[in-house]
Amino acid sequence: MSRFRFVGIVLVLVPFLFTCQAKSASPMPQLQLTRAQWEKKVAQAPDLTAVIAMLSGDHPQIRQALTKLKDNAGKLGLKKDKDVREFLLNRAEVLWQMYADYPTAQQSFRAGQRLEKRGYATEAHRQYLEATKKDPKSPEAWAAVGRTAYKSGKTDEAITAYQRALKLAPKRPGWHLELGDCYYNQDKSAQAKAEFQQAVKLKPDFAKAYERLATVNWRQKNYKEALDNVALCRKHGGEPNIQLVNLIRQKLGLPPEKAKPKPGEHVLTPGTGKPAAQGQNPPGQAEPPASLRRPDKAPAPSQP
Repeated sequence: MSRFRFVGIVLVLVPFLFTCQAKSASPMPQLQLTRAQWEKKVAQAPDLTAVIAMLSGDHPQIRQALTKLKDNAGKLGLKKDKDVREFLLNRAEVLWQMYADYPTAQQSFRAGQRLEKRGYATEAHRQYLEATKKDPKSPEAWAAVGRTAYKSGKTDEAITAYQRALKLAPKRPGWHLELGDCYYNQDKSAQAKAEFQQAVKLKPDFAKAYERLATVNWRQKNYKEALDNVALCRKHGGEPNIQLVNLIRQKLGLPPEKAKPKPGEHVLTPGTGKPAAQGQNPPGQAEPPASLRRPDKAPAPSQP
């Protein structure tokens, strides 16, 4: 191949490659626009209907979603026109990432990560599902589907996804912990306990898993075993919930422990709003706090 012919091919390919890169960088229409340019166009639009048409392009689902958001702007506390326009622009960016049809599983997965990082679990869930369709053998994608399904209240789907992930990569203690949280949320104590036990088997210094075992053993009335779990949690750097600890100790006829509040933090008696003696629990408490009966937070990010 001659030198001049090679240079000619490069000159043809380079613009094409840059175009492909730009298309994969953002699913928003009119990709050459920066955020500042979008803000200017949105501000200059004659009305909100024009803003929606501009932001949704020819995507009917995005147009429908933005229209619904516009109609409910007042309920969301958005009174000023400029605030509604900014809100629609922000949501459009999220929706385009949510509905984008990326060519590879990795791109779909990364889009899901970006959305989840911004707090959009439901939107991220869709991209993680797309990643599993393009690469059904990706354990990370299945675990992400499980995590976002759990955050969205879809516990059955989360369990199925975690099972798929662990079938592909069984030695992931964090995923066993998260699957155990799903079972615990459905009052399936035996299955939850099995997952927490597998987590500490794979990672013997997994403090959080020992605390989970203490909680499920408390529910199963295995108080001595629960107290042993508390000790192992602390041995490995964890600090279990003091109310859980004292509920276990109460059942074993042991005196309550004192809470260790952070500097400047008050320990309050539940239901009174008044400072309580350190380590005090409500008299006659027969059930653990709600946060222990039902995990009020989604599973933590997976651990290796």
